Amino acid sequence: MIAYWTNFARTGDPNQGHSAVPTQWEPYTQENGNYLEINNKMDDQSMKQHLRSSYLQYWTQTYQALPTVNRDGITLLPYSDNSEGSP
Repeated sequence: MIAYWTNFARTGDPNQGHSAVPTQWEPYTQENGNYLEINNKMDDQSMKQHLRSSYLQYWTQTYQALPTVNRDGITLLPYSDNSEGSP
Protein backbone atom coordinates (compact mmCIF):
# COMPACT_ATOMS: atom_id res chain seq x y z
CA MET A 1 0.00 0.00 0.00
CA ILE A 2 2.85 2.37 0.77
CA ALA A 3 4.18 1.87 -2.77
CA TYR A 4 0.85 2.95 -4.27
CA TRP A 5 0.74 6.08 -2.06
CA THR A 6 4.38 6.92 -2.76
CA ASN A 7 3.95 6.57 -6.51
CA PHE A 8 0.73 8.58 -6.45
CA ALA A 9 2.33 11.40 -4.46
CA ARG A 10 5.32 11.49 -6.80
CA THR A 11 3.65 11.02 -10.21
CA GLY A 12 -0.11 11.35 -9.76
CA ASP A 13 -0.47 7.68 -10.79
CA PRO A 14 -0.29 4.92 -8.15
CA ASN A 15 1.05 2.46 -10.73
CA GLN A 16 4.01 4.53 -12.02
CA GLY A 17 7.05 5.55 -10.07
CA HIS A 18 10.16 4.26 -8.31
CA SER A 19 8.22 1.90 -6.02
CA ALA A 20 7.19 -1.49 -7.41
CA VAL A 21 3.52 -2.41 -6.99
CA PRO A 22 2.09 -5.96 -6.95
CA THR A 23 -0.58 -5.29 -9.60
CA GLN A 24 -1.98 -2.47 -11.73
CA TRP A 25 -4.62 -0.40 -9.94
CA GLU A 26 -7.09 0.34 -12.73
CA PRO A 27 -9.19 3.54 -12.54
CA TYR A 28 -12.78 3.36 -11.35
CA THR A 29 -15.57 4.30 -13.75
CA GLN A 30 -19.31 3.90 -13.37
CA GLU A 31 -19.30 1.51 -16.31
CA ASN A 32 -16.64 -0.91 -15.05
CA GLY A 33 -16.92 -0.44 -11.27
CA ASN A 34 -13.25 -1.40 -10.78
CA TYR A 35 -11.73 -1.48 -7.32
CA LEU A 36 -8.54 -2.90 -5.86
CA GLU A 37 -8.89 -5.41 -3.03
CA ILE A 38 -6.01 -4.42 -0.76
CA ASN A 39 -4.56 -7.10 1.51
CA ASN A 40 -1.23 -8.79 2.25
CA LYS A 41 -1.55 -11.27 -0.69
CA MET A 42 -2.16 -8.95 -3.63
CA ASP A 43 -1.72 -10.31 -7.16
CA ASP A 44 -3.31 -10.10 -10.63
CA GLN A 45 -6.61 -11.33 -9.14
CA SER A 46 -6.83 -8.37 -6.75
CA MET A 47 -8.68 -6.14 -9.23
CA LYS A 48 -12.41 -6.66 -8.68
CA GLN A 49 -15.59 -5.11 -10.02
CA HIS A 50 -18.88 -3.82 -8.60
CA LEU A 51 -18.28 -3.97 -4.84
CA ARG A 52 -21.62 -4.63 -3.14
CA SER A 53 -23.53 -3.22 -6.10
CA SER A 54 -26.86 -4.63 -4.87
CA TYR A 55 -26.46 -2.68 -1.60
CA LEU A 56 -25.47 0.45 -3.48
CA GLN A 57 -28.49 0.13 -5.76
CA TYR A 58 -30.81 -0.32 -2.76
CA TRP A 59 -29.50 2.74 -0.93
CA THR A 60 -29.44 4.87 -4.08
CA GLN A 61 -33.11 4.08 -4.75
CA THR A 62 -34.06 4.53 -1.08
CA TYR A 63 -32.31 7.90 -0.86
CA GLN A 64 -33.94 9.12 -4.05
CA ALA A 65 -37.37 8.09 -2.74
CA LEU A 66 -37.03 10.25 0.39
CA PRO A 67 -39.12 13.43 0.44
CA THR A 68 -37.47 16.77 -0.18
CA VAL A 69 -38.22 19.84 1.92
CA ASN A 70 -38.81 23.12 0.10
CA ARG A 71 -37.24 26.47 1.06
CA ASP A 72 -39.89 27.21 3.70
CA GLY A 73 -39.17 23.88 5.36
CA ILE A 74 -42.88 23.00 5.43
CA THR A 75 -43.99 21.19 2.30
CA LEU A 76 -42.60 17.76 1.60
CA LEU A 77 -42.04 17.10 -2.07
CA PRO A 78 -41.38 13.67 -3.58
CA TYR A 79 -38.05 13.25 -5.28
CA SER A 80 -38.07 14.00 -9.00
CA ASP A 81 -35.24 13.95 -11.49
CA ASN A 82 -36.43 17.16 -13.09
CA SER A 83 -33.50 18.81 -14.83
CA GLU A 84 -35.29 22.18 -14.78
CA GLY A 85 -35.36 22.05 -11.01
CA SER A 86 -38.29 22.28 -8.66
CA PRO A 87 -38.95 24.83 -5.90
